[in-house]
Order: sequence, then C-alpha cells, then structure tokens
Amino acid sequence: MQAKSFSFVVKIASRCNLNCTYCYMYNMGDDSYLMQPKKMSDLTIQKLAQRIDSFSKKHEMQAISIILHGGEPLLAGKAFFRRFLDIFRENIADHVKIVYVVQTNALLIDEEWMQLFEELDIKLGISLDGDKETNDRYRIDHKGKGSYDRVIEKYQLARDSQFSQKAPAVLTVINVDADPQELYHHHKSIGIESFDILLPDSNWDKLPPAPSPGTRFYGSPTAYGDWLIALFDEWYNDSNQNKRPRIRKFSQIVQMVLGHKVSADDLGDGDNQLIVIETDGSYEAGDSLKICGPSFTKADTNVHNHEIDEGLNTDLASLYFKSHNSLCRECSSCKIRNICGAGYLPHRYSTENSFNNTSVYCMDLTRLITHIQNRIVDSLSVDMEEDIQIKKFDYLEIFNDRQPKDLVTN
Repeated sequence: MQAKSFSFVVKIASRCNLNCTYCYMYNMGDDSYLMQPKKMSDLTIQKLAQRIDSFSKKHEMQAISIILHGGEPLLAGKAFFRRFLDIFRENIADHVKIVYVVQTNALLIDEEWMQLFEELDIKLGISLDGDKETNDRYRIDHKGKGSYDRVIEKYQLARDSQFSQKAPAVLTVINVDADPQELYHHHKSIGIESFDILLPDSNWDKLPPAPSPGTRFYGSPTAYGDWLIALFDEWYNDSNQNKRPRIRKFSQIVQMVLGHKVSADDLGDGDNQLIVIETDGSYEAGDSLKICGPSFTKADTNVHNHEIDEGLNTDLASLYFKSHNSLCRECSSCKIRNICGAGYLPHRYSTENSFNNTSVYCMDLTRLITHIQNRIVDSLSVDMEEDIQIKKFDYLEIFNDRQPKDLVTN
C-alpha cells in the first residue's frame, strides 16, 4: 500500500429514524443489520482505534478520515460522540492527522449538536435529495411521511448556527424524474456550498428506476447521463462563480480530463482507500455492496481478532480496493477507462457474472464524461489543447469500440 491517506466508514449506529425506500441498508434485500448491535461498544471503539494506530504507523499514513455513519449516527447520542473521540485520542498517537466527518439525515440536529461538532472538530454532511416533492418521494420516515420540511429546518439551523464555520456539505441521490436545473437552483438557493450527486444503488439484477412516462428523460437509453449533463451544463454555465456550489463528481471529472489524478470510489483508476467497520467491529468492503445479496459483505474478520490489513485482504475487500483496475475486457479496452474506472463496483454486479460486467450505468457515464471533455476542449485555445493533449470524443464511438467482455486484472 503506497497511499498516504485512508478512510474508515465507522457504523456507530445500525438503526435509522428514516426509512428511505432506496436504502441499501434496509430496503434492498439485506437484513443483516438486525444481527448488529444498535450501537458500537466502548471496547469495539478502543480496539478499532488501536488497529488504526498500528495500521497508520505500518503504512506511514499522513492522514486518516473517520466517517461516522449508520443507520443514523446521531441516534448514538451526544455522550457517545464525546466518548468515541476521547477513546480515539487516547489510543492513536499524533503521528497521523485525523479528520472526523459525520453523515446524517439531520433530523436530530440542534444547537447542542452543533456546539459539540465544533468542540470535537467534526465536519458535517447532510442527506437531501432536492425540493419537497423530489425529496419526499423516497426519503420518508417509518410512518411513510416525507422528511423534507424537517430536514430543511435542521439544515438551516446547522447553516446559520453560531457554531458553524460553513454550510454543511450535502449528498443527493438522483431522482431521474426531477428537473436537474431546478435541483441545482434549489440547492444554491438554500445556501449549499458543496454537494455530491449519487447514482441510485442498482446493478444488473436490480436495474435503475426508469424515468416515468411523460417526464423529460423518458425513453432515453442514457437517461441518467442526460440528467447529469443537464445538471453539469447548468453548473458549468453559471456566471456567478463566487456563488456557484462545488459539485464533487463534476469537479473530479474536470480534473481528470485535464490530466490530474483523482481518488474516488466511483471514478478514476486509483485504489479505493476505504474500509467499513460495522457496529460489532466487523470489517466490510464498501457498504453499498449490500445490494448484491443478503449478508453479501460479511467476511468473518473484525477489529477484535484481526488487523486492518487482514480485513482488506478478504476476497471482496481486495476486489473493492482494486476495483478500478480489475475490469472486464470491455472496460479495459475503453478509451476513457482512466476517468470512468468502470464506475462504482456495486453497479457492476450480476448473479450470472458476479463483477465481470460493465457498470449498469456504463452508457450514462460514457455520455457524461465525453460531454464534459468536449465542453472543456471547446473552451481551450489551440495551443492549450495541444499542450494538454486532449481531444473531442463521440460517446457512441467509444461505447461501440470496446472488446467483448472477459475479466482482465491489471
């Protein structure tokens, strides 16, 4: 392992106060969460901290990200957060920088939470899928009631809190029936400074939701790519650069088109520097892999009995780690493989071929990446185009110019 940074998704709570219909944890056929403790124990936290200390020293890590996740992590409570940070600081030496992030649905946020986040130096991310109609289609509670009004109230509290240095980052799952331009201006209007767009967790066994009849992208073979292009153009053409939110996926693709290396679990050609820790201390590969089947991510390694490297060396974790360089032949021969990286590993799965497939979003990603590259080429002078050595692509040409599939590991 040569990377100098690594991320740990730490599932501190295994239950949730929402019941989002697309959730890979609860509503995609894997009920293994029922076998997990509702909260991570102090002993498990201590063992995890000790494993991270050993791991970061062995690999001479410079930075570690601890992403406090769930379920809904705030269900663990404020006292738990204090204890978690205390245990980590007692057991991890100061040879490595640690960044703490919490990803929450926001429903429990109040001023005390905001004060605690500032005191403990925890960065805040909030999940929100768009305006009321869009968000409440899928992000509902256990009574079937939409969450938008409550989330917006809490988002505004977090944004305006005296303890907040900047607006929380936002994660948004695409609803292909929603208007992408309206989503962009919705997020911008409520003061979001940075957000990321996630494709719905789907694969070849569980296809992405199709656009509804009569909606803008209905009937398109690249509906998700078209949706993302419309969002990209709205963002790219925004003349008010000072107020333009950062959209992580677009920024990463632009950087890669211009020749920069980017590390991401759903793009690029680098290793996925990430592992998940469940509430019982078990190591798992990327948690969205739960969509592949019941207990699919279970691997019989845990912080109590195994070093982190052992958790990373299980078959699924190893594949996830190297997923952008363990490709089917179609992907390995593709001209944009260094940018696409065959997409997100869970999106490649099928019962018939396992992960020996292109992404279920292959055409969409090809369409989006070539569009962004072509927009950038159009903005360059001839000299700059020659210096950077990029050219325009036709997405259908790229899509049709690949070799028949067969797994190739590089």
